[in-house]
Amino acid sequence: MRKPITTLREFTKRHLVLTEELKAYKLTKRGWRVCDAAHLSLLDYASLSLKATNSTARVVVAASADWQLKALLASEDAPQQFFWVTVIPEATSVPLHDAANFRPDLSRSQIASMFEGFDYFGMIDIAYFPRRTNGPLGHERRFNLPGPLVSFHFHLLVWNCSKSDMERLKMQMNGRYNAVLPNRPAFDFRAVSRKQALGKNLYQLKSPVSSYSAWTPLVDVIDSETGEITKRPSESWTVRKRKMRPGEAADLYNQLWDFNIPSLMLGGGAGLALKKRILRIARGRLSFRYYSRLMMQQYVRQRQGTVRNVKVDP
Repeated sequence: MRKPITTLREFTKRHLVLTEELKAYKLTKRGWRVCDAAHLSLLDYASLSLKATNSTARVVVAASADWQLKALLASEDAPQQFFWVTVIPEATSVPLHDAANFRPDLSRSQIASMFEGFDYFGMIDIAYFPRRTNGPLGHERRFNLPGPLVSFHFHLLVWNCSKSDMERLKMQMNGRYNAVLPNRPAFDFRAVSRKQALGKNLYQLKSPVSSYSAWTPLVDVIDSETGEITKRPSESWTVRKRKMRPGEAADLYNQLWDFNIPSLMLGGGAGLALKKRILRIARGRLSFRYYSRLMMQQYVRQRQGTVRNVKVDP
């Protein structure tokens, strides 16, 4: 089981490693699997558009969010407790070939309605199941699709509310929505400390860097009449994740290259102002980084004599 991302160092490492592996994969004989648009979204200039698949944009946004959340925690009216919320509805899980048609604006509206009156900041996260996932016998839901599955789900940090408020919301949402996995809640939460909130904030801002698998383990069933022992799938699901392979990333990024980070970002109440500050700071940092590098490259070329300014005397 792969450990979750909870530090900025690990966040940066995983994103940059996957990007470099995917760029190298593009140069192999299987590189045709990476479409041109997906490849361009990995390049440095695409960070200015805050592409969701661009590792530089993700790292800068995460660093900006980490800084702003620490500033919030250091303020006089800092929240003393956060709730970590995960919402995984069945309706937002789609086949891989249909992932590009996902509407983040509809999901943002849905979350805004769900958390009306709450202070929250979060992201639409993406879990990729590259292989067929089988359910219990006779089970006919989206997880029995014959091909890869993309689960769009939601992570949020919520504050300035009570546990009873969250319990009431959980009961309402689980009565309204089905979870993507049977026998699991579509809406779940737990209280986290201020320190834990910093790690959760980084976790929710990540791009898809892991692949998931889900299955129902076999259990022994004893026939009460004959005593015969047979193996049958259990009613519970086991979920595991591992490092995403370049070929899997190629298939997924071919669908996600046109998404951008702001369209996947969630914010309400005090979290809406936090979201706007994070994006403003990230855009400024990315612009400064990109154009500073351009100027440095031009300066180096001039010093090497590749760019010549020739003055013609009249």
